[in-house]
Parts: sequence; C-alpha cells; structure tokens
Amino acid sequence: MSLDIQLDELGTDHPDVASTYNDMAGVHRKQGDYPKALEYYTKCFDIRLVKLGTGHPLVASTYHNMGTVYDKQGDYPKALEYYQMSLDIRLDELGTDHPDVASTYYGMGAVYHKQGDYPKALEYYRKCFDIRSAKLGKYHLDVAESFNGMAMLYDDQGDYPKALEYYATSLEKRFDNLGADHPDIAQTYNGIANLFKHKGDYPLALQYYETCLDIQLDKLGKDHPDVAATYNNMGWVYDRQGDYSKASEYHQLALDISWAKLGKDHPSVADTYNNMGLVYRNQGDYSKALEYHQLALDIRWAKLGKDHPSVATTYNNMGLVYRNQGDYSKALEYYQLALDIRLDKLGVNHRQTKQTRRSVEIVKGKMNQASLIVST
Repeated sequence: MSLDIQLDELGTDHPDVASTYNDMAGVHRKQGDYPKALEYYTKCFDIRLVKLGTGHPLVASTYHNMGTVYDKQGDYPKALEYYQMSLDIRLDELGTDHPDVASTYYGMGAVYHKQGDYPKALEYYRKCFDIRSAKLGKYHLDVAESFNGMAMLYDDQGDYPKALEYYATSLEKRFDNLGADHPDIAQTYNGIANLFKHKGDYPLALQYYETCLDIQLDKLGKDHPDVAATYNNMGWVYDRQGDYSKASEYHQLALDISWAKLGKDHPSVADTYNNMGLVYRNQGDYSKALEYHQLALDIRWAKLGKDHPSVATTYNNMGLVYRNQGDYSKALEYYQLALDIRLDKLGVNHRQTKQTRRSVEIVKGKMNQASLIVST
C-alpha cells in the first residue's frame, strides 16, 4: 500500500504509516541522502512514540536508525546519544543477548572507533560479536559484519596480520551469502585496500580500490558518498605514486560528491581537503598545502574534537610542510601536537606514533645543526 493510500485510509498517525516512513528513510540513507533520511525517521519516531510508548522495541529501532544517520553525518556525540537510548530500551525489553542489542553495540563500537577511542571500540565490537556468534551462528552475515569492523580496528591499530585475517573471514562469509557484486563485498575490498595502503603496497591497494569502485558505481550510483570515499582513497594512492594530475582529479571527484551529499563541514570533506593538501605539498606549493590542511583542521576540530587521531594527522602534515619550508621551529610545534595526541590515543607502539616521533627527532637534529652553524 502506497503512502498516499495509507494516509487516506489509516490517517496520519497510524503505526503502519510510521513503518512506511521508516522504509522510506532507509532508502534515502542507502542513497546517501542523510538529511532526507533523518526527516523521515523523525516522522516515524513521532508516530511511534505517541502510539506505541517510550519503551517499545520499535521506538528503540528508530532511535538506532537515527543514531546511524547522525554517525554518517559526522555528529558522533549525537549518534552515541541515540544509540544509548536504543540500547536502554532493548536491554530492558529484549534482554542482554538479543541480536538487536548486538546491533546497537556494533553501532556504538563504530562511533568510538571513529572518535579514536580504540579500547572502547573493541569492547563494544566484542560484545556484539559474542552475541551474534551465539545467537545467529558463525556463517551469518551479521557475524561477517563484526569481523569486518574488528578488521578495520586492528588495521588502525597497526596489527596488519590480525586485520587481514579478519578481512578474509568477512569476505568469505559475504561471498557465500551475497555474491561477488554486493556493496558489502565492496566495503571489505575497501578495507583490504586501506590495509595495503597503510603497508605501502600501493599497486595492490589500487587494485582493491578499483574492484571496490566498480561494484559501488554499479550498485550505489556515481554520486553516493561511498563512491566519494573510494575516489579520495585512490587519489591518495596516485599522489604517493607521483601521479599528481590523477590524484587531483580523483580528489576533486570526491569533493564534488561530498559537498553535494554530506555538506561542506562533514569529516569526509576534511579527509579530502587533507589529501589535497598533500598533493600541493608534494608539488612544492606550500602555501596552498597549508591552506587546505587548515580547512581540514577546522572541520576536524569542530566535528571530531581537538584530540582525535585525524586532528593529529593534520598536525603532522602541517609539520611536514613547515619542515619542507625550512621553518623547523614551526614544524616542531606541529609535530609535537601530533605526537601528544598519538601517544594518548594510539599508544607508543603504533606506526603513526613512531612516524611522528622520528619526525620530531629529525627536526630537532636540523635545529641543532643550524644552531652550530650560527655559533661558528
């Protein structure tokens, strides 16, 4: 029954109308139109709250879905707020080991992951995995999702063997259940590409990004935010390979989609600004590089907080620009800002922490050399 017929026959506040709003919101969310998705989830929520009561599982589902949209929009505190409201109801109404409880744990784990709180993220991913494995069986798609999430986390922590193991398990389960061209398969390919990118194997990373992109373009459309993210990642690889023209082309493709679909202050836009800054730096245009890194920093401060690992990444990149300009005092200032965050959020043994510590030592050495030259 279409929405118009439902409204005519059932009225504007019937629970079935709320379900239709929920379905419409889900479609908009998959299309990457998050403001429209939130609009329809809110319509659904308003009806369910009045007709079903504050403690109904369907109200919890709507809270969960709205949390997912806020996560996609980069509003992580709001996402956690809505996930927590969903969790409170689900624990009370469904019990501690229900699959819906696991789904909320996963969503919260993903938000903590993006906020850079890796211990908290792993805690919630594990809670989710334990419930899903026990209740759904090891071959279920939700279990594959849990493996994929933990793989991304291990990758970000620098544990590449563990990450690749979990990606392989996720990919195998998704292949068996979904086939070779499903968007979830593309998600796993993207994760594997990120891993090889972090390891410095750029040809293999590009190969997996291209496989991911082919699926996304076919199944999601050319203006989906996930397509933008893949373009951005491919641009980064081209930059590292020295193909600056190709890098700029892919970053601009990513930026155009992200602006249109997510808004100009979304963390994904900051990711692209950051990468565009890298390209300008590698081309020797340091003023332009700093301009784009500052754009990225402004968004990341506002959306992620001043002690997020992504903020540290921008500080590190700005430090490198100043270092290339020969301004070692300014470079040290920014490297130290990056190092403080990385030590706190990633730990002393993380690859990024070690990278920044080496940069600090190099700059200090340069400053000592300059001091010796002046003194003589």
